[in-house]
Amino acid sequence: VIPAWVLTIVADERTIKRRAEGFVAPALRPDVVALFRIVDRSLSTFLRIQVVLAIATGVLIWVGLELAQQLGIAQFPYAVAAAVLLGALQLIPQLGYFFGFFPVLLVLVLSGPVPAATALLVYVVAARIASDLIGSRVARGVLDVHPALLIPAIVVLSEFGPIWLLAAAPVVGIVRDLSRYISGRLSDPPMPAGLLPGQGRRDLVAVPPERSVPSVYRDRPRARPVAGVPATVPATRSRQP
Repeated sequence: VIPAWVLTIVADERTIKRRAEGFVAPALRPDVVALFRIVDRSLSTFLRIQVVLAIATGVLIWVGLELAQQLGIAQFPYAVAAAVLLGALQLIPQLGYFFGFFPVLLVLVLSGPVPAATALLVYVVAARIASDLIGSRVARGVLDVHPALLIPAIVVLSEFGPIWLLAAAPVVGIVRDLSRYISGRLSDPPMPAGLLPGQGRRDLVAVPPERSVPSVYRDRPRARPVAGVPATVPATRSRQP
């Protein structure tokens, strides 16, 4: 059912977006679209970066362990399982890399210092190569939450289950960007509607002229009275005889 549902959503994506925008008042439409874009940006960045990084790390670890066996340095009968485990740990932001050292300690207990040192070297090099290849440039400004905020959030969210442990980075990124966007829209002067946090004005999504409506979050500025000039001038209509 899920693949059929996804294909239906993708096929009718434009129609669904157009109809969904019709349910929102024109004055609120740019802000509502921006809020959905913030959520989509964080989740899609997590899937593109963190998941690909985990897969690349696992593949490089498996290649490194197999190469060590071919060279006769050490034997790793569970190289595939180790690569899958160490790669999956990279899905946990900030802490996943450090959690990967615990399976290496297990190798030290079971196989001795040489296999453990080899596994440690392969793990560190594979994680570094994968990080350099995938890079964090795409995630910069989206998932680059400071560890002082991210690590406590991971601890709190992990109490709700392992899925929340993996989703900590996009959830914290969404909450941060939503707070920054709402704060900017309510500031004086307000930020332009549709300008996401971390983007410049060149990245602002163009709004059609018919949607360019005044902001509904702030009163229009009142004209300052000038000495000798009344604040309001009544409109008069000339009558012709």
